[in-house]
Amino acid sequence: MSRAITNRKKNISFDELIYSKLYTNNKSGGFVIAHKKHDRSKLSQNLSIAKQLADRGEIVELIESIPNEKSPDAKRNELFWKFRTVSSSQNLENSILMAIRKSKRNCENMLIYIDQPFSMSNIFKALETSISKDKSDKIRRIDILMQRRLMKFTRDDILQGNHKKTKKPDLCNYKEPVSLEGHPKTTSILDGSVNQNL
Repeated sequence: MSRAITNRKKNISFDELIYSKLYTNNKSGGFVIAHKKHDRSKLSQNLSIAKQLADRGEIVELIESIPNEKSPDAKRNELFWKFRTVSSSQNLENSILMAIRKSKRNCENMLIYIDQPFSMSNIFKALETSISKDKSDKIRRIDILMQRRLMKFTRDDILQGNHKKTKKPDLCNYKEPVSLEGHPKTTSILDGSVNQNL
């Protein structure tokens, strides 16, 4: 049985036997759906991040986990993402570096959720170090979610130093890329079943 969920901008149909709607923000129009085979050990943490994105008006799909393979956690903005949480730590920079290093094995786009306020200079230093050590060019995008603020950075932003030029994180110099390859073994209901309302 299929049901349509209507958002201000998009109509999305999904099979309720495979997907569950876990959260809706009626004010922003954002919502979260999860595949029934999404990794249960990560569901609570990933849902916490996805809810914050939905509160910002995003549609987030927590995708099917592929057994015995490294795979992304979610699809948002037409791209596959790995979600990581950095909890309170004495060395934030190292914690972010570790999260990015682990994430890039699974996906070229990562969202790092930092659960308490930290110095932006430490965050920027970790981003710069991560990109400079990424010789294989696996990292395409890194978004940082901290204190309900979303900072969006492309690889080029960081390489060119543009990530430091913003004073308000929501106004980063980010421009949506025309296309990036998704994870080849992962499918998403948001592929092809999204129709723009005209």
